[in-house]
Amino acid sequence: MRKLLYFVFIALISFTWACSGNGSDKQNNESKDSVSTSETTESTVQGQRYGIKSGIVYYEPIDIMGIKTTQILYFDDYGKKECRETFAEGNIMGIKTKKHSMSILDGDYSINFDLENITNNKDELKKEATKVNIKAVMSNMDLSALTEEMKKQMDYKEEGTEQVAGVTGTKYSVKLGSGRIYGVMYKNVPLKTDMAQIKMVASKFEENAIIPAEKFMVPADYKIIEQKQ
Repeated sequence: MRKLLYFVFIALISFTWACSGNGSDKQNNESKDSVSTSETTESTVQGQRYGIKSGIVYYEPIDIMGIKTTQILYFDDYGKKECRETFAEGNIMGIKTKKHSMSILDGDYSINFDLENITNNKDELKKEATKVNIKAVMSNMDLSALTEEMKKQMDYKEEGTEQVAGVTGTKYSVKLGSGRIYGVMYKNVPLKTDMAQIKMVASKFEENAIIPAEKFMVPADYKIIEQKQ
């Protein structure tokens, strides 16, 4: 399940960044929606992933193969600091599981660890954090490298606006295999993603929120294990 959630995490980042690389299109299409234009302008400042300094996004629960999953996104410093907190609980073929996990994006690294891990009422928590270098992945999302040809290959489309969690964001879609991924973003913050059988929709969004520093930190008593690629 962790791999699936990690894929969703990377996919959300990928398409958030991909959609923010439309500055040149906006200049050539001034008649497009003003909300979309302001989002692109604010988010394409070098080193800034989002057009908002900080925020918290609460997503509606989703069900993945019998596992009810709820996720919260925290970010600060325009996305230089980011954390996804995930709560998962379910029963698959008689195996009851309950997890509370954290995924921190720190520079070139993704750091993942559990705060709770229970299987059939047995505590299986290991106080370990896995650190993975994702520089190669992130470099492929470089906004400056997103050419018009790449946009054509992705079949990127903007499809108006939609209100999610009390704010109006830009609707978009991109091609994925034989299907498409649909989503809504507000100043590049992902509010809605519909990807195959996975749909993530924000239920609440706190803009310019004060984020506790510990959300971006590994607990002091955890061992950090760096995975080699």
